[in-house]
Amino acid sequence: MWRNPFYCGISTHKFLKGNPIKGNWPSIVSISDFKKINNALESKRSGYKQSKHPEGRSLQSHLFCGLCGTKFTGYKSKKIYNYYRCQNKECKCKDMNATTASRGNTGLHDIFKEYLNGFELSSKYESAFKSQMKLTISNIEKDNFQNEKVFTKKKEVLNTKLDNLFDKYIDGDFPKDRFQSKKTEIEQQLSQINNELSKAAIKISNLDKKIDNCLTSVKNISKHWASGGLSIKNKIQRLVFPEGLVI
Repeated sequence: MWRNPFYCGISTHKFLKGNPIKGNWPSIVSISDFKKINNALESKRSGYKQSKHPEGRSLQSHLFCGLCGTKFTGYKSKKIYNYYRCQNKECKCKDMNATTASRGNTGLHDIFKEYLNGFELSSKYESAFKSQMKLTISNIEKDNFQNEKVFTKKKEVLNTKLDNLFDKYIDGDFPKDRFQSKKTEIEQQLSQINNELSKAAIKISNLDKKIDNCLTSVKNISKHWASGGLSIKNKIQRLVFPEGLVI
């Protein structure tokens, strides 16, 4: 935050096109102190760059130090090698390389991938898993199943009304203009219901596909994690280890 001129009362908004101006809000630090702070920060740079969203360090926000309990951070050395480190400067935990180095040290990512293997679904449980997932997803999407029943019933009622309307018109009980108006109204309602039924049917028909996708995922968690981008890696990490990991 101390690199942001906003806190010393200076605006560097993009609309100013690189021409900072004095703002009209009270600053919390003087301009001279702001410069001193930034000079000190610049002098303490140690050749690595931290990132809140590191492409090469997906575990960064999920790891906790086993010695002091502090969350890990990370950095990139020489713009090539990614490392994890404990944020507690007094902790004696050593920095850990993200990937396996040429000198033989096993990288944290390889260790984590191997650890994920223990959470993958065994083939002998596939049938039980699919049955349970069908119950689970059906319960989650119960509104779709319920809506299909409701709309189907409404459709039957409207079709009966339309048939009765035609009978009355043929018998001469309905004038033509009134018949046409009522017929159009019922047909519009039927069109809306058919549209809703189509949506519900599509969602329900995807049930088996969803279950197969779930099965594939839980049988190959480590492979999905290793081949996925940062977003996929983080999703898997939060799913399997919602409270993070201690190393």
